[in-house]
Amino acid sequence: VEAQKRAALLAGYYDKTKNMSGLDALFSNTNDYTKISEDFCNQGLAKACLNAFGLKMMEYTPGFFGDLEKIKDKKLKPHPELIALSKKIIDLGETEGYNVLGAYYHLLGLREKAFETWKEGEKNGDPASMMSMGLIEVGEEMDKAPKSPSIKKKKKK
Repeated sequence: VEAQKRAALLAGYYDKTKNMSGLDALFSNTNDYTKISEDFCNQGLAKACLNAFGLKMMEYTPGFFGDLEKIKDKKLKPHPELIALSKKIIDLGETEGYNVLGAYYHLLGLREKAFETWKEGEKNGDPASMMSMGLIEVGEEMDKAPKSPSIKKKKKK
């Protein structure tokens, strides 16, 4: 019965959003993708909650469409609605809620909080959290590496 309810919700959600492009999702008021996502999220559809999280993260994060590194300098506080939404995603059985919240914390420059959240996701079986931690760590190691290798050629005698 629960699986049938979720399948019907998912079908309804895709039916309402299938003709919307990514740009519609971002910039449209008439086909309000955020409102549709929130509505289906409130009915218990984790996929819709994930979409709502992404849309709201862009809305609540000034400079999201600019230089992402500058966002960290703004010292923004995490938006309580996004924290609550990620918890709802997790409560609906979707472990990716850990990953999106960790990514949001990282975007804001809250590295420790991001890794704490991803480690919680890893403990709860979220592969995306493990992937995010790995990618960030590799990126940080690459940033520490010298920019150009200093290879010295032996002079021929």
